[in-house]
Amino acid sequence: MSNLTDSLWHIIYVREKWEKKTSVYLQKKGIEFFCPFQKTERPLYNIRIHSDEPVLSGYIFVKTSTDQLRRLKSIPGVLNIVYWLDKPAYIRDEDMSALRGFLNNHSVSRTERIKLNFESHTTLTNILRDNRGSNPAEFITYTSIFEFPAIGYAFIAENIQVDAADYAHIKNTKAPAVKALSVLNA
Repeated sequence: MSNLTDSLWHIIYVREKWEKKTSVYLQKKGIEFFCPFQKTERPLYNIRIHSDEPVLSGYIFVKTSTDQLRRLKSIPGVLNIVYWLDKPAYIRDEDMSALRGFLNNHSVSRTERIKLNFESHTTLTNILRDNRGSNPAEFITYTSIFEFPAIGYAFIAENIQVDAADYAHIKNTKAPAVKALSVLNA
């Protein structure tokens, strides 16, 4: 087992649809990992099928030392390690905790590719849209965009409905890592 002081978060690339299987192997080996899943719904004939789908298909985050990282290629399903400038790419602990916090609090409706930059930090943008107009019974929509340049993806949680009481609270909340934008009557 590696020393925790030299353990960093790395990214491994796994076979398509092997995220769960590979996670089981990592768990058996006692390796700390993070593979975000979310519940999805898709139609199949006349019924709806509910399943857990990976948020980031084909990738698993593992916390391990660089020496142990090379041994992970022997685990079934692992295709490669993500490299940056001929070295295994690593992600800062604060960025991983921000990603975990975002995915625990939001249901991601889609992901988008953004510019890859391992030195940039994550950002969270919240967009409020007040579409009520003359009908106060309508809801205000709230969209959160979590940009993770270290992996080149943005996670978007769209159309979260907020009632008028929460709207004032969200609009007035300002956190250092959050840019709050208010788009009225957009």
